[in-house]
Amino acid sequence: MNSADRLSLTLALEQSRSLLRAAVEGIEEPQWHEKVDGAWSVAEIMEHLWITEYGVSKVMIPRLLASPAVEGPGPTPDAVLVERTLDRGTKVMSPERVAPKDNTLARAKALERFQETRENLIAFVQSTGEDLRVHHGQHPVLGRMDCCQWILFIAAHTERHTEQIAQLKTR
Repeated sequence: MNSADRLSLTLALEQSRSLLRAAVEGIEEPQWHEKVDGAWSVAEIMEHLWITEYGVSKVMIPRLLASPAVEGPGPTPDAVLVERTLDRGTKVMSPERVAPKDNTLARAKALERFQETRENLIAFVQSTGEDLRVHHGQHPVLGRMDCCQWILFIAAHTERHTEQIAQLKTR
């Protein structure tokens, strides 16, 4: 991976983590589990973020790295993928495999899981010698993406749901 991609991915992951931490600051039980207008609670959003990030970092990326290299980056520019991920005007139904299972995840446990998974992903980005631009996989909504784009998706996905948490706090 080139140094520009490494820096870009690290900054995106660190920024989205900081924004999420700020958004959940001050949310305590029972507001953590409160559902408003049928939307996910903060607990469910955090569970979804963890399931998604864990799945991408522990399943998807290793699977892609084991696949044959393809010349060049994913077909969609990085900025377009990030913009599409951040667009909350377009509702997206989460696939069942990454949907929250229940509304019982405690605040401390959710933050611990997220932090551990994010730290591991940042460590991977900072240490990998792989060219992440030549390994591609299909996203159910965004289409074919290279490994760098999968990681950018994780950061943007976190920001998308951070906005959702901020909206829940104002209700």
